[in-house]
This record gives sequence, structure tokens and C-alpha cells, in this order.
Amino acid sequence: MTGYMIRCARWARSMKFSANRVCEAGFRGSIVRTLAVVAVGFLGACSAPPAAVPMSETLDVLPLSGRFEIENLPPDWIVTGDVSPSQITGGRATGYPMIGVTSGASAFLVARRTDAHLAVTPFLHWAWSVRKGAAEVHPVRIVAGIRSQPQDREKRGFLAGLMATMSGNHGLPEHDRLIAVLWGHSALQRGMVSPVTTIAKGRQQVQYTARGGRENTGAWWDDSVDLSRLFKESWPNDDVLAARVVFIGIAAQSAPATQTMSVGGLRLSR
Repeated sequence: MTGYMIRCARWARSMKFSANRVCEAGFRGSIVRTLAVVAVGFLGACSAPPAAVPMSETLDVLPLSGRFEIENLPPDWIVTGDVSPSQITGGRATGYPMIGVTSGASAFLVARRTDAHLAVTPFLHWAWSVRKGAAEVHPVRIVAGIRSQPQDREKRGFLAGLMATMSGNHGLPEHDRLIAVLWGHSALQRGMVSPVTTIAKGRQQVQYTARGGRENTGAWWDDSVDLSRLFKESWPNDDVLAARVVFIGIAAQSAPATQTMSVGGLRLSR
């Protein structure tokens, strides 16, 4: 019998309570509290929480310092796919922190985990520039991953959520919707939205062309999009109030010829 159980039994007898019932209940409660503390410590050591929208109501996705090294990323960033350090560079341009992404023979994604209500912070803003010579749909694009429904652990409660998260949180967050923002091959494509398509693991994707055309290459352009509007138009049966933006990043499709896109000032706002 533990020291806790001995002390509890003595107290219960003095108060004429059932020692077994009182002490076992208290012991179970102490175990639950201990597990919660251990789980919080474990999570803090193994993964950083996703970036939430601050009181300023604007989440700056890119590091404000402008430094960006895929071998030394902040803990809330993720890189998937086969990519070399030379394909992703950081810096500043037009007053913004920026990231330069160059496509290659393999597809890859670099993204920051976020936790934002789509209906509350629907606007994605950025500036971008494409080198002269691009004539087709650019292989590099901005992507936003969305979870249309709460995760099971959000429904089960705090402790269950912690224990479920302990199984691993190092890859892309769970999501079932993806919005890709493209640079199209023609300026006339601006504003076009593709039909919904199904991609890996049953996820559904739409592609929105925000700008394009050879005549617009070689310069910086400021653009924005209302992600909630695209979400409602593409998935009318989903509840936008339940949807959350769980990551924002830059993806590159495999391409026979390397092409580079620079993206600056990427941010999510109300």
C-alpha cells in the first residue's frame, strides 16, 4: 500500500467513511492528474504547438527575420518530400520576409502548422514574383490545408486529446481539404477555380489561379484570396464554421526544367 493510501485510510476511518471507496477514487484521480502533467511535458518536448492567430488578428506565416534554412527550421514547420537546401532560400523583398522555392525532379512541400478558424481568419495575403520565361502553369504554388471537421480527440476531451497526440505529430496535420493557389500560364485565367479533385488519402483539392502570364513575370505582385469563399463554393455541404486552417505553405510539383517562385509577406488575417 502506498503512503497516500495509508494516510487516506486513516483519515477515512476517523471520519467514519468507507476507506476503500474514498481512497481508491482519490488514487485514481491522482493518477489521472499525474498522467495529464506527464503528457503535457512529453508534448512540449516532442512537438511545438501550431501557430495560432495572435491578438493583432494577423498571423505572419514566414519568419520575420527572413532567415529560412530547411536544416534548421522552427519546430512548427514541416518539410516533406525530396528537397535540397539550395531549393529553398530565405530573405527579404519589398519590405517583406520572403522565401524562394525552386522546383526539381521530385515534389516537395514546406509548410507551417497553424490553428485558425477558417470563418474567423479567412483572408490569405502574399506578394510573389516569378522569373521571366515561365509560360506554363508554374510548378510552385501556395497551399492551405484545411480540416473540415473536428478531430476525434477534440470531441473526446482534454486528456484523451493529449494521449492521442502523443502517438506522433511530426508530419502534416490531419486534413481533408486542400486549396492550391497557382500562377497560371495566361493572365486571362486569373480568378479561375478548378473542379474538385481527389488526391492522396482521399483528400479533396481545388486549384485557384490568382495570377499568370508571361507578361507578369519579373515583377512583384500583391495578391489575396478569401479562403472561406473558395471553401464554401467548392464544398457547399461542409460547415465552414467547423473548418480550421491547419497548415499554410509552399509546394513544388516535379518538373523537367527547374523554375523558381519567390513569395513574400505570406499572412492570414481576419
